[in-house]
Amino acid sequence: MAQAIKRTYQVTYDWEPEGKREKAGPPKPKPKARKVLDFSDCTAFIEKKYKINTRDYADCDNDFSRWCKLKGEKPTPCPPGCSAELMKAHQAQFARYMGDVSTGKFKEGPYQDFWHWLCDNADVQRGGTLEMINEMADGAEPWQKEIIALYLKEFGKGPYLTEW
Repeated sequence: MAQAIKRTYQVTYDWEPEGKREKAGPPKPKPKARKVLDFSDCTAFIEKKYKINTRDYADCDNDFSRWCKLKGEKPTPCPPGCSAELMKAHQAQFARYMGDVSTGKFKEGPYQDFWHWLCDNADVQRGGTLEMINEMADGAEPWQKEIIALYLKEFGKGPYLTEW
């Protein structure tokens, strides 16, 4: 009777570590460390170093104070819980301010918020990353180009972690 020949083959795969055979498949991937810059921290640095406010670049928050100075008035403060008399005085002063704005006697500064512009013009996602590139300045206004240039100068293109 003829004897059956038993052959054994050893199969190796590119993904198997040398000298070690895994029965369950390829090794699990290991987490990769990726260096990212925190967008909020970078913004705080730029604002402090260059003495700008990227959320109110035109300094519109101070329009009312500028109007008061032009009129020779002191802004009427109205902290939470102030008296009804003080509240009325503040409201009357603010109504005069708004009257001058609506008639064109006082011109408010333009709305210039870099973060809102960025959200509208770049793929910004909560917990995502953003790369600042020169092409972002295409079609941007001069103040936006200036801020983009500051990020590129100080930190390069990133990536920046965007969390809020």
